[in-house]
Amino acid sequence: MDNGLEITELSEVEEIMPDSKDVVFYAVTLAAQDREAFLVTGNGKHFPQKPFVVTPAELVEILQNEIIR
Repeated sequence: MDNGLEITELSEVEEIMPDSKDVVFYAVTLAAQDREAFLVTGNGKHFPQKPFVVTPAELVEILQNEIIR
């Protein structure tokens, strides 16, 4: 609860998604881009190639680099 984001309006997803069940996760991430949100997935092929769509390992690396700064 302390680290969650409240999203009241979803962004419109214009990209075609292979799995329609994934659209909501992508829409939430788009809506939170002003807060530098990431979509963490082990199934990247279901999402557009964007810098904010990362694997768990990539997120760990990003966080480690932030700690070092």
